Amino acid sequence: MAYLLTRQSVQLWTGAFYSIALVANYPHYMATVYRAYGARDRSAHRLYTVYLTAALVAAGVAAHVDRRLVPLLFTAYVTWSPWHYTGQNYGLLMMFLRRGGADVGPRERRALRAAFVASYVMLLATFQEGASPDPLVLSLGLPAWITRGVAGVAGAVFLAGGVRALWALRRRAPAGALTAPLVLYTTQAFWFVVPIAIAWLTSAPTPQARYSAGVLAVMHAAQYLWITQYFARREQGPAWSGTRYWTVVLLGGMALFLPVPWIASLGAGVDFTTSALIVASVVNLHHFMVDGVVWKLRDPRVARTLTATDPSANGASTLAGPAPWPRVAIVGAAVALVSLAGLDQSRYWLSLRESDPSALQAAARLNPYDEAVQGRLVQALVERGDLDHARAALDDAIRRAPRAAAARVNAGVLAQRQGRLDDAARHWRDAVALAPGDVQVRLYLAELLQGRGEAVEAAVHYRAYLEHVAATGGPAANDPATVAKVVLNFADALDASGHPDEARMNYELAVKVARSAGLEDLERTARARLAPAR
Repeated sequence: MAYLLTRQSVQLWTGAFYSIALVANYPHYMATVYRAYGARDRSAHRLYTVYLTAALVAAGVAAHVDRRLVPLLFTAYVTWSPWHYTGQNYGLLMMFLRRGGADVGPRERRALRAAFVASYVMLLATFQEGASPDPLVLSLGLPAWITRGVAGVAGAVFLAGGVRALWALRRRAPAGALTAPLVLYTTQAFWFVVPIAIAWLTSAPTPQARYSAGVLAVMHAAQYLWITQYFARREQGPAWSGTRYWTVVLLGGMALFLPVPWIASLGAGVDFTTSALIVASVVNLHHFMVDGVVWKLRDPRVARTLTATDPSANGASTLAGPAPWPRVAIVGAAVALVSLAGLDQSRYWLSLRESDPSALQAAARLNPYDEAVQGRLVQALVERGDLDHARAALDDAIRRAPRAAAARVNAGVLAQRQGRLDDAARHWRDAVALAPGDVQVRLYLAELLQGRGEAVEAAVHYRAYLEHVAATGGPAANDPATVAKVVLNFADALDASGHPDEARMNYELAVKVARSAGLEDLERTARARLAPAR
């Protein structure tokens, strides 16, 4: 239901999920830290809690320096997260079977595990279908016949394996022992299998980033906090304090996510949104990695605490005694984090009001190093016809972040609209230098240069655009009208720059693309230009 609603009110639901994260998503990451960095577990899992954690932090620092690393980190995060959700659902299912006294044999265990793995494979195959619409998410770009074939087989395995195992267990499990496992199996179906089936039967897409980081993340976090609170309460026994636990996970969650983007942007001029994505990726990858080693039911202490129904069957305390921090330091840190959270929420909600320049200007004043907000502000000012203030906003954004390609692109668009073609060409050349992979700005620049008679340089950018489309697909590959027009313009630029043979080849290609797409006007134009080129 939330997935369908987000398509109708994207801004409202985006803001809602961002606020819910403060009390659900952020604390559940801190719950892992609370669990993993106790005296016993920290030494038992030093490879993960110390060394690989340091490697992830180093990767996050490197991504702040070189943005080319951001898609790698973000893709790893949104690809691993459904596997993490799958592992939790499967682990909870097995936990409840053991708590209920069900006699789970090796055959049923293998069938259930295969079913859950298959549901993840089904989603993973869907993620790799075609070109990714999101520049931050990398895709193998596999054809639909491969991905749907794999997903179809995986879906059949999920249904057959799960139904077979649960049906077999029904005959020898105590009454009521299968209720909770059925809930977990159904949950996995609704989270992974049903959305893909809906996407096949309708035009509803399956956007990877929203799928991994939206409502599923909230529900997973709620599950997780339920289990971690139970575990901590059982292990600590009479020493347990719910107030202390929730204070730690709430404030600790804020500390994991909020300070770094604000410090990196205001202190070092790093784009705020980019820094927030890097932090989210690193924290999630750390969470997935550490969670996989500290919550295994094969660990006798974990199994004893989670599967025993006797409240007295507690393990030893996980955490060592707290360090004697001065109360004033604790209160000061708490106030600072809560204040930062309020500031962050205010900035985010203001930034969502895309058609309100005053709200966007307020968001920009709170943090002027956010390229997304600056872009929305310029767009809102342009739509209102306030081109002078739009230009001033762009000049300020370029001054603050001289290596921000997006601001250069927008400045070029505005300059072209105002008839300042030299400025437009300069901004777009700068954008190409800063972000060579942004082929859309190459197309802008090529068309501008061609219109000014600079055919040689225009041909260079047309070539780069078409090579990118041919190599990666992308939205343009599904728009034959755009491709045919670009090929035709490329042929014109080649012809004007003294390359008639290559121009003729591209005129012929434009004819083929236009004919296959039923674009008669473009086909006639290409044929007319091909005749003298022969």
